[in-house]
Amino acid sequence: MPLKDNSLRFVVDGAVSEETQIDAKDAAGKVIGRYTLDPASGQVTFEPNKDFVGTAAPAIVRAWDKNDMTADASYTPTVVGVVPNGSTKETTHVQGHEQSGLVEFTPGNEQVPMDDQVDAVFDNGEKEITIPKEGTYRVAKDGTVTFTPEKTFVGDGTGVTVVRVDKNGTKARGKYIPHVLAVKPSAQDAETTDIQGKEQVGQLTFTPGTTAVDGQDYSVPMAANSLQFLVDGQASTETTIPAKDANGKEIGTYTLNQNGQVTFQPNKDFVGDPVPVQVQAKDENGTPVVATYTPHVTGVKPVGLPATSTGIRGASQSKQVTFQPGHADVPMDDQVPAKLKDAQGQLVESLKVENQGTYTVAADGTVTFVPEKNFVGPAQAVTVVRVDKNGTPAEATYTPTVVDATPTSTNAETTDVQGQVQEGTVSFAPGQAQIDGQAVTVPLVENSLVFVVDGQVVQEKEIDAKDTDGKTIGTYKLNSETGQVTFTPHKDYVGTPVPATIQAHDTNDVTVTATYQPHVTGRDTFR
Repeated sequence: MPLKDNSLRFVVDGAVSEETQIDAKDAAGKVIGRYTLDPASGQVTFEPNKDFVGTAAPAIVRAWDKNDMTADASYTPTVVGVVPNGSTKETTHVQGHEQSGLVEFTPGNEQVPMDDQVDAVFDNGEKEITIPKEGTYRVAKDGTVTFTPEKTFVGDGTGVTVVRVDKNGTKARGKYIPHVLAVKPSAQDAETTDIQGKEQVGQLTFTPGTTAVDGQDYSVPMAANSLQFLVDGQASTETTIPAKDANGKEIGTYTLNQNGQVTFQPNKDFVGDPVPVQVQAKDENGTPVVATYTPHVTGVKPVGLPATSTGIRGASQSKQVTFQPGHADVPMDDQVPAKLKDAQGQLVESLKVENQGTYTVAADGTVTFVPEKNFVGPAQAVTVVRVDKNGTPAEATYTPTVVDATPTSTNAETTDVQGQVQEGTVSFAPGQAQIDGQAVTVPLVENSLVFVVDGQVVQEKEIDAKDTDGKTIGTYKLNSETGQVTFTPHKDYVGTPVPATIQAHDTNDVTVTATYQPHVTGRDTFR
């Protein structure tokens, strides 16, 4: 029996529906799509929801023939799942450099492509993730992940999960993992040696680190103005710091220039090896590197040359003590006067040695010795001290020698007859000595002539003349300027009286005597 035209209908829950489109459900009754019926042909079209996978509850279709007899048929569709896949992408670059990688996704079926209208995200739904002490990840809509590392981070990144969907809205997950290769700058130490008191400069060198990635070298420049002294392991903001010796005593300064030069200015009295100074530099990643500057200071010791001089008794004598610098660059300091060192080690300008004389030193090291008048022979040496421009002292001795000079005299003798006045002149010559090839004298004191009676000097210019028995037999009269002695005998005296003794002295108070011996003869002797 023929069917009625356009008589096909859905049967829903046992009841005929006049709708040509009804909900499609799963076995649990959840709507998972829709069925559409062509009443004329009986074709049922199933349109599943994009997320549905499995077998739908069948669609029941009923037909009527012309006798109104019915028959039912069912349509049961099954949907096979389509799952897209995400890949794992790994990239490598050097410390501090941004790096990127595309996480690729493959559709589960070519009929269900990836949905380019839906942006890729991380698995937390965000497009940016920051991991402390590691860096920041950002994902583009196509799944390209850009990793910006912290400048100090090296090693393997934690990585992120990237999520995309296909046209069905089915999610796929991929992984992005960055690797960061360390870049370490290098440093070259410096060492210098120079003389005491002289400035030294050491040049430290800092070189950017270089690391190869895929055959290409990448370097990280040194950060501008990053150089700092390290003091007790801590970076210092000071550009000049004390330099110390091994005992912690400050012996100079270190000064840092951002070009890597370190200037060491030692104290003028320092000799030896100071504690080296450390300088830290950083590259643009903040990676530190340390270089060490080690200066050495060699001593400069000036030398004094012993000096001697010779002078005549009672006269001052001088000699300049010569000092030689220990180095041409460290001359003697003419602004600091020379000194004498006394027995206690104190520096003085004048020094007296008992029973010998007095020493006085001039600024240039010339020593003048004024001897005591009665001193002769080599004097006690004195020490002369001068300093160079570093303040380093040098010592030398000065030894004067005093040569004796004794005046001489010539006696006088006359003879005349009884009753006649006689005159004799005694003479005196200054003491003399050869000093440095030249004759030098000690002058006699003018008008210093006096009589000596019984061993005692008398100031009278006229004294009694006596015979050997002590009887006065006349007078002696002295001219103290000329040395002339006038003997006036008593008229009755004949014989040889005790001679007159005349004394002179020089400027050193050295005395010398001469005698005048007259003789008186009787008148008959001359007949």
